[in-house]
Amino acid sequence: MLGNLKNLKHYSNKNGLPIEVLAEMYKIESKFHAEILAEAHFDKRQDLYSNVYNKSAELTEPYSKNYFDVLVAAKKKVLKVFKKEVIGKSVLDIGSGSGAFLYSIAKSGYPYKSLFGLDVKAPTLPSDDLAKEITCYQRNVIDFEVPQQFEIAILDNVYEHIAPADKDLFLKSITKSIEVGGKLILLIPNKLFGPSDWTVLKDNTFSGKIEASCLHLDETTFSEVITTLTKYGFANFKSPIPFIVLYKLNQLFPNFRLPSAFYAFLEDSWLIRAFKNIKFKGKSVMRMEVSIIAERIK
Repeated sequence: MLGNLKNLKHYSNKNGLPIEVLAEMYKIESKFHAEILAEAHFDKRQDLYSNVYNKSAELTEPYSKNYFDVLVAAKKKVLKVFKKEVIGKSVLDIGSGSGAFLYSIAKSGYPYKSLFGLDVKAPTLPSDDLAKEITCYQRNVIDFEVPQQFEIAILDNVYEHIAPADKDLFLKSITKSIEVGGKLILLIPNKLFGPSDWTVLKDNTFSGKIEASCLHLDETTFSEVITTLTKYGFANFKSPIPFIVLYKLNQLFPNFRLPSAFYAFLEDSWLIRAFKNIKFKGKSVMRMEVSIIAERIK
């Protein structure tokens, strides 16, 4: 198997994880990927999610550092892009993980009504007054109810971790958690420029040659997300600039938005197909993520 994972050394140097750990993670996660896509029973799929994430955490914990401050700094950049939507609102972070995005809002000084996170485990936040502003729901992330509706919900690199068989329950739960007129913010790897999970150990050209085969179960496209969310009562899709290489423009012009349909058209155009063939250090130059702000209209 190691022979197929030609990028082990690169990512070992980049992330500080031993080659053996990366190889074991790939083995565990690729097995999970195949099993969960074939599993017909909801409860058994939930067990598969739980097992793989616990095993991955066990493998990486001995080499992990306190990355919370690093994560907060990264989420501060995400917040800047979506400040226009988030400021002054009640916010639900679905799949909130460490709580770094919510903490970045609390730390920003921007006004907000309330900050709630939802995940299977409550995060370990700093022991300070900012953390006291954050409330966490410990719930199944796929089939959940929350005691109030929110003006803003965010899915920051979560959508792709949900198996297609669970998407209907997942999206129904999300829709119920957002008030009519509220907005859902999504950040998702674009499968045309994937894979973006540990499948990069096999191919990290980000040119969509192979599909994700580890923890990402549904890397998708603008076109697919727009079509899907429309069925669940969302419309008025807007997007910031979705090109990774142009991310600094989002920091300079955080309020810039275009209809998401423009990027849905562009992602499958001859122009993008041509750009995908232009590579720097073996990687596709014009890598695009799916970045969408959708309004719940019904």
